[in-house]
Amino acid sequence: MFSFDYLRKTFVKVILDGEHLEYLTDYQITGEQIQLAVAPASNVIIEIYRETPTERLVAWEDASVLRAKDLTVFEVQVLHITEETSDKVQESGLALDADDVWDARYKRIKNLQDPQVAGDAVTLKYLQ
Repeated sequence: MFSFDYLRKTFVKVILDGEHLEYLTDYQITGEQIQLAVAPASNVIIEIYRETPTERLVAWEDASVLRAKDLTVFEVQVLHITEETSDKVQESGLALDADDVWDARYKRIKNLQDPQVAGDAVTLKYLQ
């Protein structure tokens, strides 16, 4: 079960122990529930997320009638893309935590230049 909304079922993605599953082949969606074609082992990590495409779901044309339903779909698509982008930024890079301190989120940092002033970060290579 997951707790986010989506515009189309194909936008809901599932990863099972690092392997991307295929919608309708490996899993199906009913409401906010995922049904896997094959039951996973008890220690398997399952990741469920939404990936909304950036291609327009609603097409606008000159002199066409703007319907409330189309505007809502457009607005929700933009909201979902914004939320997903924010999540990716937070998951993929350094972030300031509540204490105003950089957090690498247990990821390695590479391509760090040698320190120039006291307080700069250093690499293991520099220390050795």
